[in-house]
Amino acid sequence: MERQKRLISMVVAVAMLFSGLISAFPMVSAQAADAPLAVAQYVKTSGNATCSTDTQSATYNGTVNINVPVSTVLAGHDDDMKTAAKNGYYPHGLEGKNKIAYISYAVTFPKNVTIGQVTTSNTSSIINGNRIVSTVDGQTVKFKMYLIDVNWAGVYDAYQRDQQDPGAHTVNLSISYTVTATTKQQAQQFEAADVRGHGFFSFYPSGTAAQWGFGKRTYETDDASQPLASGMSDCLPDPVQKTTKWVADTGEQIKDPVVGDDFQAAGTIDGYEFVGEATSGDGNTKTYTFKKK
Repeated sequence: MERQKRLISMVVAVAMLFSGLISAFPMVSAQAADAPLAVAQYVKTSGNATCSTDTQSATYNGTVNINVPVSTVLAGHDDDMKTAAKNGYYPHGLEGKNKIAYISYAVTFPKNVTIGQVTTSNTSSIINGNRIVSTVDGQTVKFKMYLIDVNWAGVYDAYQRDQQDPGAHTVNLSISYTVTATTKQQAQQFEAADVRGHGFFSFYPSGTAAQWGFGKRTYETDDASQPLASGMSDCLPDPVQKTTKWVADTGEQIKDPVVGDDFQAAGTIDGYEFVGEATSGDGNTKTYTFKKK
C-alpha cells in the first residue's frame, strides 16, 4: 500500500511539473490555431509551353518560386516571441532537446509531372542559410528551414532587424518542373491542375518537453494553390470525331449515325441480326451491318 501511494505521488508530481511548464510558457495562445502563417501569397508559378513541330505533343517548362519575407510572416506572433525572449526560452525543435527548431514547407505536384532542379537562397537573419534542407519524396518537395541556433532573445533580435526592411530579408525556394501532353484532352487536364503548398513551424516549450515529447506548439501556414500550366492545349489539334453507322445488308440506314469521341457498340436492333462491321480507311468511321431475320 505504501509503495502504491509513493507511486501515485510521483505520477502526480510529474503531471504537475509538466502542467506547470506548459502554463508557464507564453506561446500558447489561440493564435497558434486561429492565425495561420500567411505564406500562400508568396508562392508563384511561371513558365511556357513549347509545341512539337509535328503538333503531336506539347511540353510545359515551369518554375515554382517561393520568396518569403520571414519577418512579415511571423509578425502576427510578435508578442509571443517578445515574451519568450524576455523569459530566456529556447526553441527546441522536433529533433529533440537543444536541437534548434525549423520551419517546414512542402510543395506537391500532380502525377506525371517531372520535378527538376531545386535551389534555395537566404537573406533572412532569422533563418540559418547553411541549413535549408530539401528532399524530393515522390511528387512532393519538402523543405526544412532551420532557425539560427540561438535562444528566443536572439531570434527576436534578428526578427526586429529584418522588420526594418522585410523585402530585403527573404528565403527563396525554387523548383523547376516539366510536364508533357500528347493529346489536347491531356493538355487541358494539366491546365486545370494545381501545384499545392503547405507548411508548419513546430517547437517544444522547454527542453523537458522536447525530451519527453509533449506540449508541442505548431503554427500552420495557409494553403497555397497555383496553376500548373497554361497554353499547352493550343499546341494540339482538336480530337478527330468518330462516326458510328448502322445499316442493313441492302445498304439502307436503319439507325441514325452517332458522332462522338469514340465509336459506339453495335448493340441489337429489333427484327435484325448482326452480320459484321467495317472501319473506314482513315479510321474515323465504323459501320455495323445487319440483316432482317
